Amino acid sequence: MAEDSRTLGVGVLGFGFMGRTHTYAHAAIPFYYDPQPVRVKLCAVCDAVEETARRAKVIGGFERWATDPLEVINADDVDIVHVSTPNQFHFEALEAAIAAGKHIYCDKPVTGSLQEADKLEALLEGYTGKAQVALQYRWFPATLRAKPVSYTHLRAHETSLHLVCRLLLE
Repeated sequence: MAEDSRTLGVGVLGFGFMGRTHTYAHAAIPFYYDPQPVRVKLCAVCDAVEETARRAKVIGGFERWATDPLEVINADDVDIVHVSTPNQFHFEALEAAIAAGKHIYCDKPVTGSLQEADKLEALLEGYTGKAQVALQYRWFPATLRAKPVSYTHLRAHETSLHLVCRLLLE
């Protein structure tokens, strides 16, 4: 846990366009909320390219950088993990963040297959963190159409995560 109960430590995985956008959003919180609902501390940034990770530390104002996502996910001072990696790496990052009990903010798509969605659903048993998926296409016609379709096809045992994956992969 970060410094005090009103400060949350943030770790960002991936510092491409979305990782930069997430970092900027945290930096902008004080400009939009007064008082702030919670303080954040940019603890760690990770990118597979070492030079990008090094520069991200400086550009984003992070305390440290890494090239191994597990260094960020398993860090004691990181409370929230932002998954902004290329899509094919989301599952592994989410699996590790869930196991570590971290709060998660993940870019879409959550997974690349229904099988991964099923595995993630099973991992959520006992998960006590808070998780959210960034879906910037919330008001696209296709996304709006998914709501009535989802209610029509919803089965009692499916979670929202599982349902979204099913709709997007069918």
